[in-house]
Amino acid sequence: MKIPKLDEMLYDVQIGDVSGQDSLMSVETGSVKDDILSILLFLLIIISTGMAGYFGPPIRKSGLLDFKYHQSIYLTPKNRYLRLSILFNLEKPAQNNSLPVKFDYTIKTIKKGQALAEIKKQFQNNCLILPGQTQTLPMEFFYDRFVRYDEADIQIGFDKNGEFVGGNILWESLDEYHAFFNIWVRSIFIVSSIIVCTLFITRLYNSKNGYNKEQIITALMSQVAIYGTNPLYPLLVFFPYSLFSYVEDIAFSVSTTCVLLSSTLIIVLNSIAKKNKKLNTVFIVVGIYAFLFIFAILHEFTKENVFSPSLAYIFNLIYGILFVLYSLITISLSILTLIRTDSSERHKFTVYTIVFAFTFIFLGISTLFEAKTNNSSGASLMIATIHCFAILLVYFHWPYETSIDQQYNEGFDDQNVDDFEPSIDEEQINNLQIKIESDPEEA
Repeated sequence: MKIPKLDEMLYDVQIGDVSGQDSLMSVETGSVKDDILSILLFLLIIISTGMAGYFGPPIRKSGLLDFKYHQSIYLTPKNRYLRLSILFNLEKPAQNNSLPVKFDYTIKTIKKGQALAEIKKQFQNNCLILPGQTQTLPMEFFYDRFVRYDEADIQIGFDKNGEFVGGNILWESLDEYHAFFNIWVRSIFIVSSIIVCTLFITRLYNSKNGYNKEQIITALMSQVAIYGTNPLYPLLVFFPYSLFSYVEDIAFSVSTTCVLLSSTLIIVLNSIAKKNKKLNTVFIVVGIYAFLFIFAILHEFTKENVFSPSLAYIFNLIYGILFVLYSLITISLSILTLIRTDSSERHKFTVYTIVFAFTFIFLGISTLFEAKTNNSSGASLMIATIHCFAILLVYFHWPYETSIDQQYNEGFDDQNVDDFEPSIDEEQINNLQIKIESDPEEA
């Protein structure tokens, strides 16, 4: 009987991802130990950066002045803003919760010994007093959003009042050392993200297996992390103008909300591909995200003192509620997808759930620290979280090619087909030939 040829004994086998992906990613091929160590490493970087900010320079600096005398405050553009409030001292605890007050003030701004402007105004309002206290609560009467001078001369004209025996001016501005610390932290993470983003996009471009939707989202998120932490921030520090300030606010709003959006897209797109979710889920998430994005921008603008305190409080409250709601929805989708996914995809969604949960927690903590504390931990923690999230996505979505695939792809460039040897050894072929000759009917 004729011995079958080798090409007749072999069958074409197509190896590919069951979900229709063109190429494998690191998260689909990595070990549990390596992924856990990677997550722990980035958590350590985030926490260390937050601790550096906690022990670093304060965000704001302030001081007290006696308004009975001419007082001068020495500033630089790096202090960015100047806020003045007044406190009155009482001879004895007041019986009322508020007292009317009226005074005139004059503020002269000076730069290099030359007078720039002179502001003369009258202030009239009710100052608040806590029960049993002999000092009123601070009452803001002047705010300059951008400092472009090096000295502010302050004079208060106050008619004698039987209830008050004196008072102080409380001034506040941005600490210049916080600005330099912020530049240092941003520069480290921006440079790191530029390197990682460049390597990732280059690898995708040169990949012969194409790229997946997760990798497209990762490439975009890597660029958002770079632009979102505002490489133009030094211009705001040295040249405080409205344009640079608006760029700063919008950049941070876009970066934080894009972290949430990219997380949701990765989960939802995979869920739809696995037929675990319907499209109406996407519409609900997109609707919440649209409102979240709008109030994220308003939340950043409240820091510029462009809204009244009551309106700023409402905007911040709505932003906080939407942030928590959106985070809970995304984590719930991730957990549900993890439960409904087969064992081949379970490791990937476990990694996604852990990374997204820690990212949302750190973003929430950073926003809370920034609002409630006077140290650099909030800003540092937010910058580190955004960049570490983007770098982690690059790590887990790195295009993976086995050495066999690489040899196959590179082999046709410099070798002939005849150079490849069959995988069946010569001894197996000889044994098959002997078996056929001895018993052809059974063969």
